[in-house]
Amino acid sequence: MCFVAIAIGSHPTFPFVVAANRDELYGRDAKVLHFWPAPGRFAAGKDLIGGGTWLGLSAKGNFAALTNCKSASRSSKPGLKSRGDLIKNFLTEQPELLDSLRSGSIIEGSEFGGFNLIVGTTQALRVFSNADQSVAAFNTGIRAFSNHPITQPWPKTVHGEVEFQQILSEENKGGRLISRLFEFLGNQKPYEASGTSKHSGDLASRIQRTIFIAGETYGTRASTVILVDHSGQAAMLERTYGALGAPLSETSLTLEIEALQRA
Repeated sequence: MCFVAIAIGSHPTFPFVVAANRDELYGRDAKVLHFWPAPGRFAAGKDLIGGGTWLGLSAKGNFAALTNCKSASRSSKPGLKSRGDLIKNFLTEQPELLDSLRSGSIIEGSEFGGFNLIVGTTQALRVFSNADQSVAAFNTGIRAFSNHPITQPWPKTVHGEVEFQQILSEENKGGRLISRLFEFLGNQKPYEASGTSKHSGDLASRIQRTIFIAGETYGTRASTVILVDHSGQAAMLERTYGALGAPLSETSLTLEIEALQRA
C-alpha cells in the first residue's frame, strides 16, 4: 500500500471510509480482492510472492492497512520477513502479533523493513511506525498515509488528505461518493510541495507527489474504496491496473460487520 486515506466518524452516511492505492512492480504476482479462507472471514487482495496482503477488512469489523516506509533507520534487506504478513496475522488474530501490538514492541523489532501499520476496527485505529518509533491513536477524523515517516509527510499525503476531506463533505450518496473517490485515486497530476515550483520528473519524485503512478515497470496496481454504513453494511470495491495504468479488472464485495449490527 502506498497511499491510504481514512475517515472515521466524518461522513453522515458512512462512518468509516477508505480510499487507497497499492503501488508495486507490475511483475510481482497478486490475487485480486477476495474472501480468504478460515480462520476468520476477511476480504483482501493477496501478494502471491510473500503470501500476505496490504489492506483488509473482516466481518468482525477489524481493519488493517500497511505502507512500506523508507527512512534512514529502516531499509529493505534480504532475509527480512514480508510486511504483508502483519496484515494477514492481524486479520486472522494471531496471538503473537496481537501481543506485540498491545505492548508496542512491534515497532522495536528488526525482522521487518520500515512500515506504517494501521490496525484496529472501523471505529478506532492505532498507527504503529517502526520508522520513527511511534504509536498513535486514530479514533476520529481524517488521515492520509504514504511511504514516509508519520512526521515527514509527502506532498501527495498533505494535499490528498485535503482533497479526500472535500469529497466527503460534498457527496452523501454512495454511488456518487464511490465515483468521486476512484477519480481521486486515479489522479496522475503531481502535487507541488510548499514553497517550491520545480521538481525532477524521475520516479522517486513522482512517487512523493502523485497519487496514481502509471509507469512501465512499476506503478499503481490496485485502487480500493471501502464504505461502511451505520448498520454495518460494508462495500469493498477494487480496480486493478497494468503497465502505464491500463485497466485490468474490477471487483466488488459486501460484508456485514457483526459488531455494528449488534449495536
